[in-house]
Amino acid sequence: MVRDSILEREFQEVIVAEGKKLGGFAASFKPNKVRAMKQHVGKGLWMTYVQRPTFTRVELYIYRGKDNYEQTLELFDYFRNNKSDIDKAFGAQLNWDDDQEKNACRIEITYHDFDLHAGRKVWHKYAMNMADDMNELNSVLEPYYSRL
Repeated sequence: MVRDSILEREFQEVIVAEGKKLGGFAASFKPNKVRAMKQHVGKGLWMTYVQRPTFTRVELYIYRGKDNYEQTLELFDYFRNNKSDIDKAFGAQLNWDDDQEKNACRIEITYHDFDLHAGRKVWHKYAMNMADDMNELNSVLEPYYSRL
């Protein structure tokens, strides 16, 4: 839906503004024309904001290519072997998703109660939480991905 793509871009701008106010890693993102904003942090690794009409999330996206799911899963397992320490350091249980159908894996926090059509007043709360969670998730995962 065209209207959703316009709203998604506007929501990205709110996230970016909050990230710039907060500083840290969250300040490095820029709005774009796709449904996610990504920052490359290593081979096959992107810290990502994802927005959709009925949810939004912050994630480490792991993808080594369409025909390389085994490499993607091996990289995901590198993080998953430290799951309890990562969840504890983050301060909440993260969702650990190994999606073989999409040949990608994610370590994420998802905001299921998000509603893109609720408007900017609601977006601001989500954007603040997402920017904060992006900084925290990156801070927790950076020691692991920097060793690769």
